Amino acid sequence: MNLIIVRHVETEANIKRIFSGWSNYDITQNGLNQINELKKTFKYMYADYVISSPLYRAYYTALEISKVINTKIVIDERIKEINFGIFDGKTIEEIKEKYYKEYILWMGNYKKYCFPNGECYSSFFKRIDEFLNDLDKTKKYIIVTHGGVINYITGKHISLGDYMEVGI
Repeated sequence: MNLIIVRHVETEANIKRIFSGWSNYDITQNGLNQINELKKTFKYMYADYVISSPLYRAYYTALEISKVINTKIVIDERIKEINFGIFDGKTIEEIKEKYYKEYILWMGNYKKYCFPNGECYSSFFKRIDEFLNDLDKTKKYIIVTHGGVINYITGKHISLGDYMEVGI
């Protein structure tokens, strides 16, 4: 299996350092510039599938890549970012101020933490594992997703012997 993993382009939440989870924020001008760089990078590449999170920031990134390589997008809910629940839409400073006790629990053992009104890391990890297990090992994929998903995949599943990092 050949995976090319792409993080969505920059959004307003990224600039403001807001936890955006399942919320959508506008793509910035820099994000639009990043799209143009990605199109140049992918211009001569091939993939059997482009698979995207359904969240707008990832979907829009995948859409622009798919236009260049002429491959349809498959949407998969399992590669959405974690649902930050009550932390969604807030900066780390706001979280500490408003939900200090929850913040301490989260930092104390994040792998066992469940965001109030959100998602547990255990279910987040499980859905990503299920997604990866369902991929056809003989195919080439471009996966467009989020930082949390990428961190989990690269931390648990991938030995980074040969990889290409594209600065955009």
